[in-house]
Amino acid sequence: MKLQEELSKLSLAFQLEQEKISQDVYLDSLFRRVELLENSLQNMEVKHFQLQEKVQNNLNLSQEWREFFYMSIWSLGLAIITYVLNLSIDNSNIF
Repeated sequence: MKLQEELSKLSLAFQLEQEKISQDVYLDSLFRRVELLENSLQNMEVKHFQLQEKVQNNLNLSQEWREFFYMSIWSLGLAIITYVLNLSIDNSNIF
């Protein structure tokens, strides 16, 4: 009888140890997944920052091109007005 009780206790201890091992394996797997998700989140934050920089650079370039275009149109308009005024001064019967 005593041997059977010992065997029963050992069997129960073995079962509990097996459950603990499987839970540890599960927890290790879970921690690895959390770690991977944290790394993915950090990578996404870096990519988000890089995309923000690219968008800002493109907006700055667009603004520079817009200013260049307006200045070019303004300069062209002034050149045409100056040309027409010079023509009218040289040729007073143009108007």
